[in-house]
Amino acid sequence: MIIKLVKIALLAVLLFCPGAIFAQDCELIDTSGFRGEEFMAIASASDGTILLGTVKGLYKKTATEKAWQRIRLLPLPGNVNNLFFESVDTVFAATQKGLYEIDLKTGRATQVFTRSNVSEKDCLDVLITDSGSCVLGTRSGLFIKKNGNEEWIKYATPFDNREVVSLLSSGNVLYAASASKVYKTTDGGINWEEILSLYSAGENSESLDYATNADPDSFNELSANSIKHIAAKPGSTASLYVLTTECVYLSQDCGRIWEKLPIGGLDISGARYLAFDPATKRIYVAAKTGLYVYSKERWVLVTSAYEGRRVCLKEAQVIFLTKDELLKCSYSDVDDGEEMKNDGVFYKFNDEPTVQEVQRMAINYGEVSNRKIQDWRRKAAVKAALPTLSFGYNNNVYGSSKGEYSVGPNDWDFSVSWDLSELIYNSDQTSIDTRSKLMVELRNDILSEITRLYFERRKLQIEVLTLKDLSEKGALEKKMRVLELTAMIDRLTGGAFSKDLKSSV
Repeated sequence: MIIKLVKIALLAVLLFCPGAIFAQDCELIDTSGFRGEEFMAIASASDGTILLGTVKGLYKKTATEKAWQRIRLLPLPGNVNNLFFESVDTVFAATQKGLYEIDLKTGRATQVFTRSNVSEKDCLDVLITDSGSCVLGTRSGLFIKKNGNEEWIKYATPFDNREVVSLLSSGNVLYAASASKVYKTTDGGINWEEILSLYSAGENSESLDYATNADPDSFNELSANSIKHIAAKPGSTASLYVLTTECVYLSQDCGRIWEKLPIGGLDISGARYLAFDPATKRIYVAAKTGLYVYSKERWVLVTSAYEGRRVCLKEAQVIFLTKDELLKCSYSDVDDGEEMKNDGVFYKFNDEPTVQEVQRMAINYGEVSNRKIQDWRRKAAVKAALPTLSFGYNNNVYGSSKGEYSVGPNDWDFSVSWDLSELIYNSDQTSIDTRSKLMVELRNDILSEITRLYFERRKLQIEVLTLKDLSEKGALEKKMRVLELTAMIDRLTGGAFSKDLKSSV
């Protein structure tokens, strides 16, 4: 629940803070021939060749070609999770069904790694070290095939059967990251040193110590924070970046001391991939809500998107991969006056309800207002001060010390009593506390959902207004999605949202 609220706050910042959005020179690369395939990975070579991995296979397009060519991979690979160019003509594809080596000149693809274990053959990342060794991270451990050998070796300690999400080679140093820890080796994997652990990452410390004995298998149960990607400045063996779902870590001494970069303006909980541009010294992050750049010690939204996944740097341009789109973007720093011009897009929505107004609509429709809880407590307090009344109509019975008794005529009786202990603690409070907790959880769930829908709708509206080279079909799809989100918001507000809309999409 806390992570959801943090994400909502970050989305509010990037949509309403001055300079938070900065769409620049982004154009769509034609992917119309894919027929709705979901995109997973991208890589580019120095000659301009682009490789695109999807949930069904691998595609190639050279600098002179307009159409994408499918690369035949047998057996069928499933998801293509990552790509690595060893040279202009040789690329490795880490897939759900194993690792493939592809000769781009001949188009020949060879499966060079597979396992009977489903998790072991699900490859997440791959790289070739300077010594020529092939390193492979899977959902169940780390594998290496040293140069000149045909056998794959699985490292036991410290990875065992844990998921290896990201790999990095810098000089003679090899880095490998699980969901919660980063390790490095300088001797080809004989000895591994833990340099970062999210268990012991102090929130208030500038330098962090990461020794821990916690069980990595229980990481996801302990914290929603997880490592997504590791990157380094090209040519530097010291500077290392680690992207997590809570912050961006930077170490300038090979992982001994870490510092956190500011995250204001960045959708950090939705971050997926980080890339460092050596030419401009900028950091790019692909997140679920768009492409972000770190410049002048702040994060700027280059372009919004739905389900951003990868960043590929190519000369002076940035190729941004989303779930179903491929965009070519460029970014340049501007002064504050020019940034204010870009903020003018928000004035187009001044007639629409604010997010706070929509939240109130949802609370009123769902009858989860805090006033209801306060009313319960007030009535319980009044009840404790009121007496218990009883009355009846019964026979009167008279008795004597001798054991004699007689029954008199019927008569009314009336009694009044107070339980003074309830003035200190009313037993009804226990029931109210339970119902209050459930109502707060329900209200937070409603607010999280309504806020997510509101900002997703707003981002699509901005895309329609600002994204260059948007095809007629693409614009129509985005407008239809805006209408769909409007209907979903109406469902949570009882139609109050549409009634208050004063401007059309």
